[in-house]
Amino acid sequence: MKRLFAFFAVAAIAAMSAAQTIYDFIPGARQGDVQSMYNLGVCYENGYGCSPNPSQAVYWYEKAANAGMPEACVNLGYCYEKGIGTKQSYAQAAYYYMEAALKGNPGGQANVAYCFLNGWGCTKSLDSAEKYANLALNNPQSGSREKADARNCLAEIKKARAADDDDDWFIPAQPAVATKDLPLSGLKAKAEQGDAEAQYYLGKRYEKGDGVGQSTKSALLWWKKSSEKGFAKAQVELGLCFELASEELGILLLYSNTIDDLCEIFDVYEEDFILIAEEYYEMAAKQNDAEGQYQLAELEKIFGHKEDAIYWYKKAAAQGHQKAKEELAKMK
Repeated sequence: MKRLFAFFAVAAIAAMSAAQTIYDFIPGARQGDVQSMYNLGVCYENGYGCSPNPSQAVYWYEKAANAGMPEACVNLGYCYEKGIGTKQSYAQAAYYYMEAALKGNPGGQANVAYCFLNGWGCTKSLDSAEKYANLALNNPQSGSREKADARNCLAEIKKARAADDDDDWFIPAQPAVATKDLPLSGLKAKAEQGDAEAQYYLGKRYEKGDGVGQSTKSALLWWKKSSEKGFAKAQVELGLCFELASEELGILLLYSNTIDDLCEIFDVYEEDFILIAEEYYEMAAKQNDAEGQYQLAELEKIFGHKEDAIYWYKKAAAQGHQKAKEELAKMK
């Protein structure tokens, strides 16, 4: 496989004084300064002023990339391409190269051109490869290396076309990145476009503080959006939230503001929480979601509705839900 061009910001490091170390960048990086985050990633990647630490490089590149820095997108893409500090993924590499290319970065344009040329992490397309190679070649920001990569790519496109008359012949792409595994920027974009699955998984990230500040309220807002589109996992999640917040069950909450958030976001009263939980479980259960069926059965058991509980346990057990099978065996 041809080695893609990776634009490491040597200029940024060259600007450091001899006395500077990674510790000069850490305070700014922790405060969200994009250049500091990027510089810190370059230091960890190359061992400038520290021992090389590829996983830390990826961590800070991703921070800077998600803040919109195209150079960080290129470096992060290269890490994914080569499996440096993270699991190798052509799909993730192509994603970040495209992010940089769309921001006008010549390294991103040259790299994504090669992705389209070879079908690395995307559908193979000679037209798209040619488009981005020409953008890199004619980009005023391009240096000699970017221009050389663009020319080489255009030469390979010409050879490919000579070997096959079809300008856009298809070779199966690398498997697409699962929604739950998308980088934060991609997940947010998809959620904001109304994708119910992305809204659910973005809510999970807010719940856990995974790459974002922990916020139960934000999690609830995204799950509400997802649930309204009929996404069963979000309905089960909201059912659990209302059930755990219910005074009738007397369960203490991990986050003290959750009760107020539920009342405000859903415009409901606390005394109705347990019934709302039942409604959400039922929504998911009727979509044949095994977890929704199991949780609804559990609630019906608490209510003393044995026949209803058995009915939903059977539904969940038929789909292989192990806990439902165990509970069903106890009730026979």
